[in-house]
This record gives sequence, C-alpha cells and structure tokens, in this order.
Amino acid sequence: MSEARRAERQLIELLTRTRRDWKERDVRQVLAHLQHTGWPWERILRLFPATAADTGSRPGDVIGAWRHPNEQSGTAPTSEYRAARAQLPGGGDPRAHPQW
Repeated sequence: MSEARRAERQLIELLTRTRRDWKERDVRQVLAHLQHTGWPWERILRLFPATAADTGSRPGDVIGAWRHPNEQSGTAPTSEYRAARAQLPGGGDPRAHPQW
C-alpha cells in the first residue's frame, strides 16, 4: 500500500471551493496548526474534508473532530476511532498528552 501524497494546495482549493463561506486564510491557519502539532497527513486528509461536509462547520472544527468524535450528535466514538486512538503513544489517553 502506498502512502498518501501531500497535496496541500489542492486540499485548500477543494475546501474553499466546496465551502464558499470558508476563507483560504482560515483554512491555511488551521492546516499550519495541525502540521505544527504533529498531525499526520493521512488524518488531515480524512478529517478536514469530512468536517467541511458538515453544514455550519468552520475550519477550526476539524481539531474537535479528532478530540471528540460525534460530539454534536452525542453518539459514542466509532470502533475505527478507538482503534486509531489506541495506536497513538500512550494508547491515546489525553491525560498522557495534555496538548491534545
């Protein structure tokens, strides 16, 4: 299986064309924050477009999508989320990593 290629410019273009209410400057700021905090490209590629698909969302909501899945709906985290979180250092326990 090959690794996802970084395509930041194309992602920003997709997000701002899909969501006309999202400003390029805001998307760039959030993307820079995600990269600075160590988000892998694959996570950004999965969660940023998914967040954009949610009507009424803002670019910064992608951060909360990882921290608190399904927070708005009140449903429990998915098994995919739990499995991905378990692969993180410390088993994904936010108390072990306050920066999360």
